Amino acid sequence: MRRLAMTGLMLAALMPGAAADDREDCGKVVGDPLSACARAIASGRYEGADLAGLHYYRGLAWHRRGAFDQSIVDFGEALKDRSQSVAAFAARGDAYALKGDFGRAVDDYNAALKIDPNHAGALTSRGSAYGRLGLHARALADLNRAAELSPKSAAVLNSRGTFYARTGDYDRAIEDYGRALAVEPAYAAAWGNRGYARYNKRDYDGALADYSEAVRLGARGPAVFAARARAYQAKGDFARAVADYDEALSRAPGDPRLHNERGIAQENNKDYERALADYSAAIRLDPNMAQAWRNRADVYDTWRDYARAIADYDEAIRLEPQNADAFVGRCRSLAAQGRELAAARADCDAALRLKPHAAAALDARGLVNLKAGAVAAAIADYEAALKLEPKRASALYGRAIARLKRGDFVGGNADLNAASAIEANIGEEFARYGVR
Repeated sequence: MRRLAMTGLMLAALMPGAAADDREDCGKVVGDPLSACARAIASGRYEGADLAGLHYYRGLAWHRRGAFDQSIVDFGEALKDRSQSVAAFAARGDAYALKGDFGRAVDDYNAALKIDPNHAGALTSRGSAYGRLGLHARALADLNRAAELSPKSAAVLNSRGTFYARTGDYDRAIEDYGRALAVEPAYAAAWGNRGYARYNKRDYDGALADYSEAVRLGARGPAVFAARARAYQAKGDFARAVADYDEALSRAPGDPRLHNERGIAQENNKDYERALADYSAAIRLDPNMAQAWRNRADVYDTWRDYARAIADYDEAIRLEPQNADAFVGRCRSLAAQGRELAAARADCDAALRLKPHAAAALDARGLVNLKAGAVAAAIADYEAALKLEPKRASALYGRAIARLKRGDFVGGNADLNAASAIEANIGEEFARYGVR
């Protein structure tokens, strides 16, 4: 989680002098500062700068709770008296940014920087906002200037690293995250962010190490567990991926994306019943998630429940008419049924129009041709698929069956052996499609 734009303004700067208990508690992070601020504000004892300070600190308390609308109101109240406050402008800018209103965020950062042009926190936050607006040159200029002003600020270096990561420059991102961690080794967010950059460079071991350190240091949000789960999944460690998705979903049970992703991990782990339950949960939470419909269809296809598979592929295609994978899946299920081969071929052709170099679509069309008795066309499709993916077991096995049907026992048996070496149970998959 990104830190607040760093105002550096202490409570005493806004509320000078001795303070009653509520007034003091209002500025604390621990305890119940919201209630303390509310009582102090309602008491009528404070006005001017003192009242502005109470609103400012209540704004920070709302902010920590993620109640950004309420924090914006309080920061606005603080600015009524202290219109020259860099802290309040920068903090309100942060609230707007976290709401996704980057235009208003920039306006507030501009106001803060008009007062103090060398405020590294406001420069950092404005740079991050510019980056989200796609104004990359302005973003980098602000972030570089902030780094010049505060070269030992872990927050500044982390923010610049995040800018680089969002623009796909993962090497520079990793460098900046490393610099941030050299300054502040216990900075959990920087560990998690570097893990993300390493993941995108396919350094899955490095990503796992960074995510795990973030967790060790106290990162407990669903995002870090979901990120580590993706890294485990990329390494083929599906059991650990599922365990981390469990952690993520215990914190965000209503997130359909996490249910869908855990379903993928469950499916890869051959736990089809739990995969089906997760895909169904994702669909219940977000009926417009085409990927969840397609994924559930894949499970039904695996179970030979082709009617349900085709119904789910239909819905995925209705939601995303450009979803080539859904066309491939429906092509395969129709071919497996063996009753609508013309419709199956049309789906594979549609998939290839959308993705001309899709080995899966060529593979599935090879199955259609094999079922239709078009052996030469099947071999052509399987060979085209194998040019794209030479170790695609299903294409090798399909070509083997087609070659054997033509009497090419040497070539057919060679393909059977090659396919079985890659995927030992490939014959069972074809038996499921009615091909032996």
